[in-house]
Amino acid sequence: MSVFHPSGAIAARMKAAQQRKPFGPEKEASDRTVLKARAQQVGEGIARRYLAPNEEVRYESFWELNGQVTTLKGEKSAPMLLEVVSSFRRYLHGLPVLGRASVHVGLGAGPQVTQWSVEWRRVRPEPFVETPIISAEEGAERVLTQMASLRPGKPFTSKDLKVQDFILGYMSFSPRVPQRVMQPVWVAVLAPLGKFNMGHVVAIPAAPQPFEPLARGPVIPMAPARSTPSN
Repeated sequence: MSVFHPSGAIAARMKAAQQRKPFGPEKEASDRTVLKARAQQVGEGIARRYLAPNEEVRYESFWELNGQVTTLKGEKSAPMLLEVVSSFRRYLHGLPVLGRASVHVGLGAGPQVTQWSVEWRRVRPEPFVETPIISAEEGAERVLTQMASLRPGKPFTSKDLKVQDFILGYMSFSPRVPQRVMQPVWVAVLAPLGKFNMGHVVAIPAAPQPFEPLARGPVIPMAPARSTPSN
């Protein structure tokens, strides 16, 4: 188990991957509906320990880890389902808390919990100040300005990147980074086009003036991921 003191995040792993038994010889052998329900039960149970007024947790995604055995003679076994993982997102004042998954749960054969984590920075029950939110149009302009700084004299165009998502939410930094304020941000998810093979995730403050610098990583390489009070 790892505890990240700057944020209070916790990550636990029950067994190393090579020590876990597979669900069965066929990856279709396990009922995904049952596994999703079990993961949701565990994930929501973890979140209940952290939920405060004006907060909720929502299911976000489900993915699988599959494996296959190959003998020295090149003979292959049927695909095996090794583990399933579900993630959940925290919502504060109706807006998502952006960053890594707020809660994630892994299940192995049994089904038994194989891993779990929670990243849930505590906040005051009531906001300490209210702030206007810049418009989506102004947010987009700030994103373009941020992207232009990456390639001075040769700005990105619609032939290089496409907008995959544009979200208003609260920013949660890396679990290893201290954070004083949960502030609203606009986040653009930009997918690569043409010769580019890497997109970007760009976060900019959604308030007219930032409450805390985002300089620890406002532009993040992306791997193949209304006006409201500020808390």
